[in-house]
Amino acid sequence: MDVSPLDIDPLLDAIAARTASPGIGSAAALVGAIGAAVCAKTARFALDEGAAAQAEHLRGRLTKLAHEDADAFQRALLDLDEPREPDPDRRDWQLGQSLAAAAEVPLRIAETCVDVAALAADLAERGKAELQPDAAGAAVLAEAAARVCAHLVGVNLGATATDERVRRAESYAAAAGEAVARTGA
Repeated sequence: MDVSPLDIDPLLDAIAARTASPGIGSAAALVGAIGAAVCAKTARFALDEGAAAQAEHLRGRLTKLAHEDADAFQRALLDLDEPREPDPDRRDWQLGQSLAAAAEVPLRIAETCVDVAALAADLAERGKAELQPDAAGAAVLAEAAARVCAHLVGVNLGATATDERVRRAESYAAAAGEAVARTGA
């Protein structure tokens, strides 16, 4: 299949537009989804339909999370723009809720990317030799997405390294890195 620039240009245009959303969280989810798609291809060439189905499930989950991230980020931005008066306590509470939600989605993206990286590492270890570089590359994509999301969790929460959600996000990024190390990439 020919990959025409027209196939991807609308997505890239949406990401590059001078709008707040979609942002890097959505882009990271899509990078993870691309890694999952490469896993599906690698699994199909290895005649491993179970791994292919798992990869397709992960791809669908990440695609959905890309949309959820854009929505959560947009809601947080709207709450940031809300005036502090006449009820600053209500506004601050709503903003805290929105930012926590905006951090939750990247946390789920990072967690899902660990699954993609682990699947990719398994495929690289037992797949066809000519497809091992593809599987290793899919693991690297998933790790990169997990690392981006770990950073976003901390930024969205304005949190310290002692925050449990930040620690979880960082552990997801580290686990994805361990999967990449298994591939030799």
